[in-house]
Amino acid sequence: MEPTGTLAADKRLSLSFRVMPVVWLRVLARYVSVQVVVQAIGFLSGIFVVHMLDKKEYALYTIAGTMQGALNLLSDIGVSSALTAIGGKIWQDSGRLGQLVRSAVQFRWWLARFSVLAVTPVFCWMLLDHGARYLYAALIIVTILVGCFFQLQFNVYLIVPKLRAQIGRIQKLDLWGAILRLLTLLGVSLIHLNVPLALAAAALSAFVQYKILGGWVRETVNLQGGANDYDRKQIAERVKQLLPTVIFYLLQGQLTILLISFFGRTQNVADIGALTRLTAFFSLFGAVMSNIVAPYYARTQDLSRLKRLYFQITVLAAIISLFLISISVRFPTQVLWILGPQYMALQREVSLMVGVACLNFLINTMWVLNLTKGWTKHAWLQIPLTLTAQVVLLPYLDLSAVSGVLCFGIISAFPVFVLQFWLFRAGFHSEQLRLDGSMP
Repeated sequence: MEPTGTLAADKRLSLSFRVMPVVWLRVLARYVSVQVVVQAIGFLSGIFVVHMLDKKEYALYTIAGTMQGALNLLSDIGVSSALTAIGGKIWQDSGRLGQLVRSAVQFRWWLARFSVLAVTPVFCWMLLDHGARYLYAALIIVTILVGCFFQLQFNVYLIVPKLRAQIGRIQKLDLWGAILRLLTLLGVSLIHLNVPLALAAAALSAFVQYKILGGWVRETVNLQGGANDYDRKQIAERVKQLLPTVIFYLLQGQLTILLISFFGRTQNVADIGALTRLTAFFSLFGAVMSNIVAPYYARTQDLSRLKRLYFQITVLAAIISLFLISISVRFPTQVLWILGPQYMALQREVSLMVGVACLNFLINTMWVLNLTKGWTKHAWLQIPLTLTAQVVLLPYLDLSAVSGVLCFGIISAFPVFVLQFWLFRAGFHSEQLRLDGSMP
């Protein structure tokens, strides 16, 4: 039987989303308060690493972070969206939810093996190309793989408290993890902080979060049984459908680092990595989207409410983006002060980086909403649309400069932004036809 507190929390969330935007935003604010502290601690950790490492070391740290993101993305490829879509229908059945989690873990382990083989050689070359010695590069890669091992299991288990609206537990995990990482970085810096040790702090945090979450999940969900054939089939179909798009998205998401690494200097890689730290506040919105909005959106079956929610969420994301862009344009010096004297020359680049982050934030918000409902049938269109835009742009931009790479990212993302809205329209229309009985 579902715990009373969980049902009460879910009821509060359901009621909050049924009313006007201002009212449910007030409800969300209560959940966001702890997340603000979490993101502030995470931001301090990132800025601390920026200040403690010189530009050469921070360039290697940036490449390592890019590799970590690539591994996490490739070891998922639709598994999380399938978890949300299937789990949104069975979240009250502890036995079925346990089977779903087991199926997802098995599938992610298979994808993880492929990811390591595909990603490691590329990023090993990048590390060596930017001055890392063989042993040092190997140590960085091993540390990344250890952290990804714990993160993989953690991400699957997290679907249980998400679907059951156990926001308090999720926030505790985030808070403890952020504090542990910051304290580890501070402790290590008293002796010597380098790239492997900075990555090890994140790996330790992931390990502790995984152990705590695993204990909580086992209290309410049976993880000892076998996987479910239906779940495996549904996950496999989602992975097959999204594989080309996710691989392309992976390449596009890391394109800034890949281009500046190939065409630019080590200093340029460090500049891009440091500027990326300024966009860490988007993690706050991502956490709210992932932990609160997307699970509720998955459970919402009423189409009129679904459409209203979609526009409320996307309009709010656009307002936030415009506000942040205006801050970066008006106060570039003050923003760069956070990064320290090594990066004060990036006056123009800071607003471009925020622009890239804001546009990607909008696209990711729309993509998560479409993905949650499985409205991704024509998502492959972003591949030819984006490649066409990039081929047209290549002769006109200097890709050896930070500003040129950032402009390249902004302009080539616009077709994908338009496509996401079209995917929503097409998916929503198909759902209407299905409910009306016009299509199977």
